Amino acid sequence: SQYPAQATTQEGTHGLVHITGYQDDLPAKAGQSYVDFLSCWTALLSISMALKYRNQTGKGQWLDISMYQMGCYFTSEYVMDWIANQRLGSPIGNRHPSRAPQGCYPCSGKDQWCVISVGDDEEWAALCRAMGKDGLIEDSKFASSFNRMKNHDELDGIVSSWTKGVEKFQVMERLQGAGIPAGPVFDAKDTNLDNHSWEHGFLQKVTFPEDRKMGKRVLMGLPWQGSKLDPSILGPAPKLGDSNEEILQDVLGYSDSQVGELAETGIIGDKPTDLRPTPIVSLDELVKHGRFAYYDSDFKEKLGI
Repeated sequence: SQYPAQATTQEGTHGLVHITGYQDDLPAKAGQSYVDFLSCWTALLSISMALKYRNQTGKGQWLDISMYQMGCYFTSEYVMDWIANQRLGSPIGNRHPSRAPQGCYPCSGKDQWCVISVGDDEEWAALCRAMGKDGLIEDSKFASSFNRMKNHDELDGIVSSWTKGVEKFQVMERLQGAGIPAGPVFDAKDTNLDNHSWEHGFLQKVTFPEDRKMGKRVLMGLPWQGSKLDPSILGPAPKLGDSNEEILQDVLGYSDSQVGELAETGIIGDKPTDLRPTPIVSLDELVKHGRFAYYDSDFKEKLGI
């Protein structure tokens, strides 16, 4: 409890970094502060349980959430594997402990990819037929899951030689149509132009007030829907200090003089007190320095904003 920590360092101490990354490469962090999110999700579940307890007993309780323990909990299969088998987990990249072939395969075009995962002999046969390589179905090197795992490197070459000539969405549609788990790797453009996200109401257009000088923007809505929930975004985010008076006066009952005093002393405000100039960096510069992979000059037209 005396150690300062954050998600990215805790990923090392609870073992996640040891099993994340590619074979024979450096240990790797899992992503964007992974354990932070685990703790938030666990806190929500804990609060729900505490509310149920309160409803049943009339008593509240103190909840203690440990980010470190959450990280260990979500690597539990590796901890149990050591306890039961004295076996240490290791990074396997895009592969799977028992599914083969599985990986992220290059598709037609620059930096285009599709993820494919074959779990049994039936899916393997379907993949062979989709690739036009029916003769591989009975090949002894690939006829069983065990042999496919043993010859995974060779399999990756075979699958890649097919996928690299096919557009990534076509790979997905052909394989899913044959009952094989497959999905294209989306970038930001794919996500923003995804028909499902628009039809389901996840992506929505919001018009900002004229004084905000932001026009119409695309924002993400709720990632869930309910039969009695309005999934639409209520409006743009408030400006700095937009609700000061509502909260302080209408809710907390502060007087005009009290609110004025808070404003004069700088405790509340509606604009930054130390406004620093923001450097303007062109999109071309961001691409040049590797911050962006690419950009479409007509992205606003494509989004309708």
